[in-house]
Amino acid sequence: MDISVNIIPVPLKMTSAFIIRDEGTIMVDSGYPGSEDTILEKLHEIGSSPEDIRLIVLTHGHADHAGSAAALREKTGAKVAVHRMDADKVREGNQGKLHPTGFAGRVLGLFFGMKKASSYPAFEPDILIDEALELEEYGIRGRAPHTWPFSGLRICPSEERGCNCRRPYLSINPFRKTVPSFLGG
Repeated sequence: MDISVNIIPVPLKMTSAFIIRDEGTIMVDSGYPGSEDTILEKLHEIGSSPEDIRLIVLTHGHADHAGSAAALREKTGAKVAVHRMDADKVREGNQGKLHPTGFAGRVLGLFFGMKKASSYPAFEPDILIDEALELEEYGIRGRAPHTWPFSGLRICPSEERGCNCRRPYLSINPFRKTVPSFLGG
């Protein structure tokens, strides 16, 4: 199978967004509030315009992943998709209380759990994901089987079914800032 999906990481403060281009263009995550200008600059740098973005898929409803979604939707006209279990977070514009399990998480939670760091502009999601989101109508040959919570997001070839496709184009771990693993091909 010929896989020509182009995945462009957009480094943001302590996280990343991803621009995915195939026959169409989508984004994964939007960064903290105020990240939209960096993302739009990257679009321009790669020869795309804001109107090219047809969908913004959020891995989850924390401020570092959903914080600029409302602004980007306004500037691009793209639909925003989020898992049904995180819909209330984006509707309220608040990630809620964090529940860290390890020492590093507890230390970081002191900063990221503060009201300023956990709030972002609220919005109504356009698409609620239950099990998977078919991406063909947005110009991406694939699907996003979504497992909630915090297990990340995979963009898989259309013919791969189920939540754990074997050869994803893209696999994003929401806890890492690193470039995702490219396993397709």
